[in-house]
Amino acid sequence: MIAILNRPDFYYETPQLYENCELASINYSSHFVISGGDEQLDRIIHFLKEKQILHQRLAVSYAFHSSQIEAAKEDFLSFAQDKSYRKPVIPIISSLQGGLAQEVNDRFFWEVVSRPIRFQEAIRYLENLYECNYIDVGPSGTLANFIKQQDKEKFGQRCFSICTPFNQELKNLHTIQNLFHT
Repeated sequence: MIAILNRPDFYYETPQLYENCELASINYSSHFVISGGDEQLDRIIHFLKEKQILHQRLAVSYAFHSSQIEAAKEDFLSFAQDKSYRKPVIPIISSLQGGLAQEVNDRFFWEVVSRPIRFQEAIRYLENLYECNYIDVGPSGTLANFIKQQDKEKFGQRCFSICTPFNQELKNLHTIQNLFHT
């Protein structure tokens, strides 16, 4: 997988991309991710370097959100089919659908793993319903960065990261707690 800093339309306009890989995610107006085989991605990286387009090969062991993950389908569905699923009580906004998830089951989770992610659409859908505060609990701050890129003025004061490389997690939690309990 490769993260590319460019407008998502670049994917559709560039045969070197759409002929050799699949669009895996559109995260915001100038960031998307592609998935593909190693050889194809190596050629794409060479092309992106020549064009001086910022990109980063992602340190993942599988090409998620694409047909490249198809070999895992049978094992995944076999594992997931024995689980118990119920209709969500709390609304789930899905980056897979770019909106409200109506049903959550083993197929839903397979689609999350194997189909493109529509993060930007999901945030727009959510923001049309509510004015949200976002808490990134991941180790890298990716969610917070993606949210802030939607609209820095709008989201900059409503997006919080918990984990840091500087052991500030408890301080960050207390800061958030104080913001919401005053």
